[in-house]
Amino acid sequence: MLKYVSDPKLRINWSDFVIKDDFAAKFRIDVYQSIVSENMLTLMLGETYYSMFNNNGHIGYGVGDLKKEFGYTEQEAFSEWIKQAKKKERVFRDTIPLISMSQSQYDALFSLYYHTGTWRTVQGIEGLYDLEYAVTSENWLLVSDMINAGIIEPDTRRKEARVLQLADYSTERTRAFQRNKGIQLARRVYKAGDISDQAIVRQIEFGYYRQTTAFLPRMTELRKRELLLKVGQL
Repeated sequence: MLKYVSDPKLRINWSDFVIKDDFAAKFRIDVYQSIVSENMLTLMLGETYYSMFNNNGHIGYGVGDLKKEFGYTEQEAFSEWIKQAKKKERVFRDTIPLISMSQSQYDALFSLYYHTGTWRTVQGIEGLYDLEYAVTSENWLLVSDMINAGIIEPDTRRKEARVLQLADYSTERTRAFQRNKGIQLARRVYKAGDISDQAIVRQIEFGYYRQTTAFLPRMTELRKRELLLKVGQL
C-alpha cells in the first residue's frame, strides 16, 4: 500500500483556502465522547436521495422496507437512515486508534467509513493509499490528500477532504430540498402512469398524501376514499 501521495498534482495546498470553523477544525475531542455532527449528517444525506416509494430498489434514503404498504414520509425515511448511521458509528468509533481528534477529522473519517466500509484505506489513481498509516501518524494534510485523491465516489471523497481540513460542510441538499425533490419525483412518476406494480402505485399514493395531505392528480374518487379510510386507521 502507498504511504504517500506521490504525484504533486494530487496534493492540495490547503493553506490557500479559508477554514470555515476554527473550533471544529482544530479543537481536539476525546474520541469516545465524539459524535458525528449534524452538519456532517446533512452532508452525508445529500449523497443519496429521498423516495417515498420503491424506485428501482431504492426507498426512503436508501434504507427501509421496499414493500412498506404506505410508503415513507421524509421524516420516516430519515429516522430509518439515522438509525443505520448511528449503528455504524458505534462500530466505527471503536476502531479509531487515537485518543482524540477534531470534530471535522472525526466527521470526515466517519463519512468515509459509512460510504466505503473502511477508513483504513482509500483507492486512488496511484494505487491503494494506506490511510491508517496517515491517521496514526496524525499527518492530517496527508490524510486529506489521500481522501481527496480517492477515485471511488470521487465527489464524496472531495467533500470529506474539504470537511477534514476546512470544516466546510456547505451543501444545498438539505432535508427540505430532499423532501421537495421526493414530492416532485412521486408526482412525475405517478403522472407518467407506466408502473405496472400496483403495490408501488399504492406506495406513491399513500406516501404522497401522508407527506403533503393532498391527493395526487387524477386519482379516482374510489382510491381517495380508500386512502382516507386506511390513513385514518394508522
